[in-house]
Formats: sequence, C-alpha cells, structure tokens
Amino acid sequence: MWIVGSAPELLQVAKDIAEALKVPVLAAAAEAVAKQVENDGSTKAATFLIGEELRTVTLLAVPPAQSRVVCKARPDVIAKHMQGKIRGKDIVIAVTEENRLATGLAVARCLPPFASKADTPSPADATVRFYGVAPGPLLAKLNHMATAVRLAQGLVDMPPNFIQPATLKEFVLAATKGLDKVTAHVMEGTELRDKGYGGLWNVGKSADQIIADFGTAVDLTGRDFDTSTDIYSAGKSLCDVLQPPKDAPLLDALFGNPIDSDQMSWAPADLSLSSYASVMGVGDRRWFVDILYAMQSLVPYVSNIDRMQEECDVLALTLARYDKVTLYANLRGCQQAVFPSPYYKCLRTFLDLDDDTLGVFKLKVFETFFANCVQWQLFLRDTTNLHVSLTGDGDLLIFTKIDLIQDIR
Repeated sequence: MWIVGSAPELLQVAKDIAEALKVPVLAAAAEAVAKQVENDGSTKAATFLIGEELRTVTLLAVPPAQSRVVCKARPDVIAKHMQGKIRGKDIVIAVTEENRLATGLAVARCLPPFASKADTPSPADATVRFYGVAPGPLLAKLNHMATAVRLAQGLVDMPPNFIQPATLKEFVLAATKGLDKVTAHVMEGTELRDKGYGGLWNVGKSADQIIADFGTAVDLTGRDFDTSTDIYSAGKSLCDVLQPPKDAPLLDALFGNPIDSDQMSWAPADLSLSSYASVMGVGDRRWFVDILYAMQSLVPYVSNIDRMQEECDVLALTLARYDKVTLYANLRGCQQAVFPSPYYKCLRTFLDLDDDTLGVFKLKVFETFFANCVQWQLFLRDTTNLHVSLTGDGDLLIFTKIDLIQDIR
C-alpha cells in the first residue's frame, strides 16, 4: 500500500489509519517522514502484522512547489518514486482539494503499460482512493484522463510485434472516423509516387510491408473539398525530402518548388497551419514559431514523464516570455468575424485577481472548458494530426498536462 500526499495531509491520514488498525508504528513512520521533506520527496516504509498477514505501507511525502512553473502536485516527484512500483497496490491520495486531480493523474501515469517490448504482463490494476472526500465528478474526470494517458503510452510503447503499418492504419482510420468535417485518405504503394511523394515511395519499396501515408482534408470554407485540394502529411521520420503534391495548388502557391525539409520553418504536418498564419499576418513572427515548436515537443514524449515535464517547463517559460501576446487563442483560424471587445480586456482582469479568487475561478473553468472546446480544436488538430489520430481525440492530449495548465494564468 502507498500513501501519497503533502506533509500535513499525509501525517493526518497515517494517524487515522494507525488508530483504526491499532498499529502505532505507522503513525511514527509518518511523523518521521513529515518532519523533514526533501526537495525530491521523502519516503519511509512501515511494516506490521494484521492478524497473521504481514503488511507494508510506503509513505511518500511530496514537497511544495518552489517555482510558479512547477505544478503544485509535483508529478515529477511522484513519478520518480512510484514509476513501475504500484502495479496491484492500493494507493491513498491525501492532498488539498486543488491538487487532487493533478495528483491522481500523476499516479495514473506511474503504471507502465508493458513490462517489456516482447510480451504483455497481467493487467496493471491499482486501487486509488482519495482520503476524506467522495469525489464522484473528480473520479469521472480522472478516469477519462487516465484512459487517454494509457492509450497514448500504449501506442508509443507498443511491442514491435504488434505495432506495424497494417495495425497502425487500422488505428488511424478508426480514430478519424468520428472527427467532424475531416475525411481520412490512405495512399499506398505506387500511388505515393504518382501523387508526388517519391521520397516516401522509395522508403516503402525496401520495406517488408507497405508504408501508408495518411492524409486529412479539412473543410475550412463550409464547402466540400475535392480530391485536387487534399493536403496529405506523413510521419516526420519518413520524410527526408518533401515534395509538394502535384495536385495541391495551395502548396505550390506557398512554396513553388520542391524544398528540403531541413530548410523549412514548418514541419510537414504543419503546412495547412502555415497558410492560416500567413493569412493572419503572423507567419513570420518568431513568437508564433517558438510557441508552436514548444507545444509540438510535448507529443513525442508522452510516455516519458521526466522528459514530458521538462518540455512542459519549456512551454511555460516560452509563454511567459511573450507576455504581450494576449490573443493566442484567436489564431485557430475559426473564430467569428467580429470578436466581442470584452474578451480583449479579460486578461487584465485575470492578472488583477488574488490567488484565492483565481483558484476558485480556475476550478470552475476546468469543470466546463474541456467538455465544450472540442469543436474549437482545429488548430491543434492540424498541427498534430498524426498524433491526434493515434490517440483518438484532441482533448485527450490536452488532458495529459492539465496539471501544468492549472499553474499558468
């Protein structure tokens, strides 16, 4: 059994359990670990007998955050001490109300989907309880987020005998079936060459199985696209040289001639986004490229909690650096033509709020925002279309780092 929490809450829950079970050794261990909490967390194990059965309780005291860009729940500390160690265990979370969701998600990330690349172990079950609350809505959100993390980690860490071009194509087609106004296309074999993807075709010729190129046609104008204006994109690892498709006048207008991907300021998956940025007059803005690059860096490391936390810190610092960019959400290219003026003034209101009022406001926002914002995710869907296809829904990737977003105004 694990008990995880900040020092005061950890001490209280350990004393209550010790009193109920009549095992003073647990209370003594909690007092010892809470007395001095190290910056990277402190642990202490208490072993005792319940009847004839030997039980061990591991106490993990999580230190407070030391920076505004570090999540107060300290998922980095939780991952360091609990990663791969909680399969089949009972976990009791004892934290303050505002940290319950982030701490629960951090614990969920500590369950590895596979013990090795070659086989699948027994189910990675863990019983998670929140001390002193009956969090029905909280558990519903946590289960949704944990499912997203499991799916993302599973696809990234999939055994090589399972993840291969044929099964990947099935994943993508099944996931994109429910996306609004998006039509999925698959090109294989010589069709890649005929459509202008000679580089991908050459890679596929030497493969044991056909490499497919997944494309999306997004209706941004209210009318259906015909096949002559579809925009296709492929995995970056397969695109050494990018050639504009022969039947895509939009790409020809942007680039004119085939170009080396190393000379591009936009990755192959971002060609449609570059057109949005150019139309809105921000295509050459350094801050736009910096923020986009920081956001994209989150996706490949969803299964590596340490690297994920580092990339989130970089994103937070990037956002903090460009403090005057207040209308970043409007760059999705799908806002109404006349934007209400009160929204332009809201940032100043938020900055003037005290911490208590801001905390209450954030909790109310997070209860409704992610449930209603899926239709506005065209911006994120275009920039990470392949990764969104793998995970099934754009909001799932956002949920994986909700604990970071909660600490950014």
